[in-house]
Amino acid sequence: MTFETAVSARFLADADMEAAIGQRVNWQVRLQGNPLPDITLDIVSDSRPQHFKGFERVRRTRVQVTLRAADPAMAVQLRDLAIDILAPPAIVDGVKFQ
Repeated sequence: MTFETAVSARFLADADMEAAIGQRVNWQVRLQGNPLPDITLDIVSDSRPQHFKGFERVRRTRVQVTLRAADPAMAVQLRDLAIDILAPPAIVDGVKFQ
């Protein structure tokens, strides 16, 4: 599983988020005509630190989560839910989040 798929899977595995957005989690491009609410994800930075034996196993990847909703209160609610989903450490199909 790729990092991108694992991040999407974290959102879709949460019953409350899935109830609100369905399967509408996309990377980089919001699909035209997608109903609200939805999520668009973008990698902001993804350094690949190295040492003398190759790449370090742990790296910091920053992801921008854009939540769109027709109602500002719903957007705030989804934002808080997204933080609750992504903040805890987890392993999703071999991808480790710290």
